[in-house]
Amino acid sequence: MLLLDHPETVSPEGLLAVDAYRKVLDLPNIFKVKFITPRKYLQAPLDKPLKFALWVRSHTTIGDDKHLHHCVAAFISDVAPVGTPIVAHAGNGFRLGMAASLDHSMWIHHPDFRIDNDWLLYETESTVAAGGRALIHGKMWSRDGRLILSTAQEIVVRAEK
Repeated sequence: MLLLDHPETVSPEGLLAVDAYRKVLDLPNIFKVKFITPRKYLQAPLDKPLKFALWVRSHTTIGDDKHLHHCVAAFISDVAPVGTPIVAHAGNGFRLGMAASLDHSMWIHHPDFRIDNDWLLYETESTVAAGGRALIHGKMWSRDGRLILSTAQEIVVRAEK
């Protein structure tokens, strides 16, 4: 079996909550979100693929239905990466008018995860952002290092008029 290495990162307890970014990601207040190295993310070089990571968990108990946990993870993995390629354009004077997911795929590798009783690490990478579209790949990890799901998403991005 092929095993990927969990990325080395700071634990969520060592990070500040960044509710100010909630508006940028359009996340409702039902999630706790902690960004890893937000300054590095916002000052990323424009000539390299953008990588971004955050810790996320639910504010409330979701229950024992694993399918509901999968749905919540799907929502987070669809909404959170949209900001990743926008940063690449921002350095060129780009002002976001709108961004929307065109397609989103998710592969669950370990279906027994819970998003309400521990933090999950979600890392994304935008390998291309051109022509008003961007391709983003993501991985969601449990705190103990299991790759619990993988994602791929294409988004459309339009500048403010």
